[in-house]
Amino acid sequence: MLSGAVGGVLGLPAGAVAAIAAWAFDGNPTTGIVLAAAAAMALAALTTTTGAVVAGALSWACYDGFVLHRFGTLEGGRADVVALGVVVVAAVAAQLVGAVVRHAGWARRPRAVSPPLSRPDVAQGRAVGADRQCSVPAPSGRRRPRAVWARATLRR
Repeated sequence: MLSGAVGGVLGLPAGAVAAIAAWAFDGNPTTGIVLAAAAAMALAALTTTTGAVVAGALSWACYDGFVLHRFGTLEGGRADVVALGVVVVAAVAAQLVGAVVRHAGWARRPRAVSPPLSRPDVAQGRAVGADRQCSVPAPSGRRRPRAVWARATLRR
């Protein structure tokens, strides 16, 4: 996942590529806004909400300045504000879909080789150094086993 700053800043080159592609399709404004929204959505799915909004705004700026109006001139007419809303809302929607996919675990990454099963604390992903022990005594006065200490520290 990209940080908000990185995802947002990448909206400018993505919007520029979308504007160039729109020029290749004879500069049609409808094609331009679709490509600007697609560029913003592609980045937004990989970043935070703030990054999605910034990526959408920068993609819109490339669309508005170079496809809808020429020579990088940004205007604030009704059509321009509607286009900004369309691109930013599409980017935020893509960010929410990406967040749901990541949270639900549908985008699984390949796992590394599992650790040996000889130590239960390592097999469960709770590696504890040999020199670390729990200093809080158990109710009966005995020290807690390392696996219990690892679970207690992971819950904090």
